[in-house]
Amino acid sequence: MIIRLLIILITLQLSLIESCVRTIPPEEVYITSTPDNLPITEEPPITDSPVTDAPVTDAPITDAPTTDAPVTDAPVDPENLCMECDVKAVSPTPTDPAITFTSKILSGTGECLVSEMICERTDGKTCDSAEFVATTPTGAVSVTNSFTSKMTTTILSCNEDGTFSAGAANGITKLECNFINCVDACTTCDDKAIAPTLTDSGTIFTSTALNSPGECIVSVMGCKRNDGKTCDAVEILAITAGGTFSITDTSNSNSATTFLNCDKDGSYSWGAATTGITKLECNFYDCVARELKKKHFKLFSRISACETCSEASLVPNPTAMPAAVVCEFTQTNLPGACLTANARCYKPDQIACPTFGVGSQTVGIVVGSPHTFDSTMPLRCDTDKKWKLAYGTLPIDRIRCFSDC
Repeated sequence: MIIRLLIILITLQLSLIESCVRTIPPEEVYITSTPDNLPITEEPPITDSPVTDAPVTDAPITDAPTTDAPVTDAPVDPENLCMECDVKAVSPTPTDPAITFTSKILSGTGECLVSEMICERTDGKTCDSAEFVATTPTGAVSVTNSFTSKMTTTILSCNEDGTFSAGAANGITKLECNFINCVDACTTCDDKAIAPTLTDSGTIFTSTALNSPGECIVSVMGCKRNDGKTCDAVEILAITAGGTFSITDTSNSNSATTFLNCDKDGSYSWGAATTGITKLECNFYDCVARELKKKHFKLFSRISACETCSEASLVPNPTAMPAAVVCEFTQTNLPGACLTANARCYKPDQIACPTFGVGSQTVGIVVGSPHTFDSTMPLRCDTDKKWKLAYGTLPIDRIRCFSDC
């Protein structure tokens, strides 16, 4: 009986213990009571957001704005293209075969590209001016760095963005070179640049162009005494890089003349052998007053045959004289010497003719030049008492002037 009673009591005790175990809360769950005087707050809504293991901090929670911008890496400096420019892409392309283009790199290795652009004329022409013009987004801009009568240059720089600039002009896409008012150099010779320096106040220098406007210059230049003195000889010298040369064409006791051409390089020449004339000299040898010469030659009483040529034999036929042309005969010898003279044909109006010259009735033109209005033929009296060309044996019977004006 007692044992049965113990079994019943143990069974009841186990039931009571099992009911108490079921009410023990899990770990980290604490049952507390809420006082009646605490404020009632709403619990946050339950979401499906995943729980993270982010550390808990005391920093305040803020509502950071959200954007749709993509996530990017930190900005990187753009690539420097200042050594990659293509000069050929903007180089000029002259259509005139007489204009050449070249370029020269001025920058060093590893530096931004800087080039000198050069346009040059190769036909010998000279120009009033020359320029480089650049095409830019804002229009055409002159970018000339330097120029001469035959050449122009500009300095072209390559920028970091791979574009070209020159001076204040940016974004250059094309260059062109222009030459303004160009003429043949043979029309530009300056007689004043080679004129002799005369220290004798009794002497003068003259220069007359024989060509028509726009043609290569042909000039007759002369040295002359205007003080009445006569000389044993008068000579014109040309100074060149290769030396000093006599270039006298005609001379007498007080003057000398020479004919010069303006070459393609813009310099004067006398024939094919004497080129690049830079200066002229006039030389007057043993000049004295005319009266002294006359007294001197009175010592000679014998008259030679070369002193007896007749001036009358040279008088031109009036019916053969061209209109508006004058003929003059001037004796040039010293007293007592063989007769010498100049036969001159000229137009007082100084209007040049395509063909103009002086010669003889039977021989034709002896001395003449195209596009001139004045020609002089030097003569001498030979021992056969006949007039002949001063520098030859060609007989001159009667002077004749030739003109096709």
